[in-house]
Amino acid sequence: MPPSGTFFAYEVLGHVIEKVSGSSYSSFLHERLLRPVGMKRTYFTDRTEQMENETKPYATLSDAAPVRISPALQGDHILMDPASGVRSCVSDLPIFYNVLLDAAAEELELGTKQAYTSRDHPVSFSELPTMWTG
Repeated sequence: MPPSGTFFAYEVLGHVIEKVSGSSYSSFLHERLLRPVGMKRTYFTDRTEQMENETKPYATLSDAAPVRISPALQGDHILMDPASGVRSCVSDLPIFYNVLLDAAAEELELGTKQAYTSRDHPVSFSELPTMWTG
């Protein structure tokens, strides 16, 4: 179980992003992160239509029995919406991992640093390593 208050921090982050940017949390991250790097099948809980070939989330009980996780509430002004996470697919995850690896290589200067054009990485990820720690 994550530390107490962890999910609330994402809720606060979502409100800050909405206030500063003037757009919803999910729209902001879609426009500034997901779409620029080409993650076409990753979305937040605000998606109204079903994706083709979409998986359903499950968890296990203490006796190892599987139980389906209900979808999160959807719509405007839902409490804890930014903390409800994202849904993705196998083809989008390597894109995200490559973005993380590229940012780490640049940060650590492992000799793999190269001059990226804005076409290669339309979003600056130089601050990504500090994103998780504040």
